[in-house]
Amino acid sequence: MIQSLLPLLFGIVIGLVLFYFISRSLTSRSAETDFKSASYNDAEIENILVRNGYTLKEKGEKAALTVELDGKSHLNFLVADFTAEKEKKEYVVHVRATDEADPLSGNLRQKLIELDYAFQPEAILLIDPAAGTIQKIFFKLERAERDNFMKFFIPLFIFLIIIGIISLFVLVKLI
Repeated sequence: MIQSLLPLLFGIVIGLVLFYFISRSLTSRSAETDFKSASYNDAEIENILVRNGYTLKEKGEKAALTVELDGKSHLNFLVADFTAEKEKKEYVVHVRATDEADPLSGNLRQKLIELDYAFQPEAILLIDPAAGTIQKIFFKLERAERDNFMKFFIPLFIFLIIIGIISLFVLVKLI
């Protein structure tokens, strides 16, 4: 009886050990992609900021974000790499990973817009640690209300000009 349980116990122990190592490798891989800490260190970023007149305020500041999906609220967080300050103006710092593309394209632009919306800083500071440079990024989102306003008033303006021309013709007695 004990001999028949021995392979079962051995299989359970082997399975638990494999499960432990696989789950550990998956969690360490996701942490590397989230924090990108291998590509820079905090002192390097602080030196770049100080050289450009900024003071480092906080690392990893979070902004709460509630997403309502099918009537259920889900709490999420947006995390800024750093926050900085210069002349009493607050900035959100995003450290550019070596594999991130141009800030005007795709995923990086989306990330920067999210940070701008959540933290509402003076600007986003995009730091390239390899080059030691800072790019200051501003977003100006045009609203649809302004477009509707202009769509209404431009035809009205043209109509009033036509009425003005006709009234001038009537005054001069050309019509």
